[in-house]
Amino acid sequence: MCAVSSHDSAARSTAPMAPGRIPLLGHTPSLLRRPLNFVNSQRDRGPIVRFAVGTKTFYLLNDPALTRELLIDQGSDRGPFTKRGMLLDHVRRMVGNGLGTSDGDLHHRQRRMIQPMFRKQRINSYVDTMRETTLAQIQGWSPGRRLDFPDEIGVLVATILTGTVCGPGLANDVSREVTRDIRAAARGVGLRGMLPAAMTRLPLPGNRRFEAALSRLHAVIDQMIADTRARDLDRGDLLSLLLAARDEHGSPMSDQQIHDEVVSIMVGGLESSVTALSWTLSAVADDPEIDHRLHTEAVTVLDGRPGPSVADLPQLDYTRRVFTEALRMWPPGWLLPRRATTDVKLGGFLIPAGSYAVYSPYVLNHDPQLFPDPERFDPDRWLPGAITKDATDAFFTFSGGARKCMGDNFVMTEAVVVLATIAARWQLRRTTEPPPRPRPKAVLTPSDFHLTATPRPSA
Repeated sequence: MCAVSSHDSAARSTAPMAPGRIPLLGHTPSLLRRPLNFVNSQRDRGPIVRFAVGTKTFYLLNDPALTRELLIDQGSDRGPFTKRGMLLDHVRRMVGNGLGTSDGDLHHRQRRMIQPMFRKQRINSYVDTMRETTLAQIQGWSPGRRLDFPDEIGVLVATILTGTVCGPGLANDVSREVTRDIRAAARGVGLRGMLPAAMTRLPLPGNRRFEAALSRLHAVIDQMIADTRARDLDRGDLLSLLLAARDEHGSPMSDQQIHDEVVSIMVGGLESSVTALSWTLSAVADDPEIDHRLHTEAVTVLDGRPGPSVADLPQLDYTRRVFTEALRMWPPGWLLPRRATTDVKLGGFLIPAGSYAVYSPYVLNHDPQLFPDPERFDPDRWLPGAITKDATDAFFTFSGGARKCMGDNFVMTEAVVVLATIAARWQLRRTTEPPPRPRPKAVLTPSDFHLTATPRPSA
């Protein structure tokens, strides 16, 4: 049973927000049947909308200022909102208490220790791995080959993750096993997190496959931690950096905490990148002009080289805009909750303790007042003279504040390298099937689709 309310059906995000309680309106079963349409349709009801699912009450924030207040002004680790509850509690039981699932003082400590590992200079050191991994995969393509998406990108991103997190020294057979298990675990985490806990314990085939994949992944990571620590190796990968990290008191992470961080990064980071890259390639395949501009930029910048180096990245501006527009159209995290630990006000509206303030990057990214003609895929809307400050300030695709995704620069760098490397050598076109449909699960994944690969004349 679901119900919805709003502050003022005539209010818009730019209107002044008067404080007060939010009255309950009618029933909304469409929330469960078509959740993406439901959240997007609430924008014109006002800056904040209340709805209920079972015994839980949610406050959907349609206003960028309210979202900013939630994430930045009141989003500190010791603030009145927490990520605990619902999906995150399920995920934590499966992947541990890493940065993506921890909260409070632990999250504060871990973020301070891990943040240096995601600085620009460190991410740039992974560009060669990103490029060579992409080249290795696309060299296996053949003219006219029908490629399965998102699976094709899933293999690529998982292999990149394995190389950057665990290091290049991983044996090929172990790397393949880790890649397979990361993908199985990542898919299973999102699905199981949305199911009642009792269902995840039933001896069903899907549960057994998930548990087996997660068990193998845990075992391999434990072994890698032990080997790296015993040999005192520093390969420049994330695992080596985690072992060397110290907090402000000079204390290292425990092996269990390192384990949880590695699993959290690998499992949590996979599906978001796979989803975003799959949507991007789908959009490019459907627009010959965008495809032409992407290819032209790639061959001009690369100048005969097979893929980009660090020095090429600033020149791949159109490639970056294409990916940013895909993130706007189809943000992986489409609906994200924060639970109030105490009675708290957002913009004068009371959010009672135990209820959830929910923000939707999808809703904000499709607001025509922020992004004119929001259903049109237009990379040029991100040109410096075209995009407004209001729009960039409302772009919370990577969240914001203390919980902002630290991997945003990694994801962007990876995407630019992958897209430029592919665009220089291959043209992807849709088969006879229609474009993919969004599937609003834990992330906004596309339905399965196929693209046909054709070599570029200059490749």
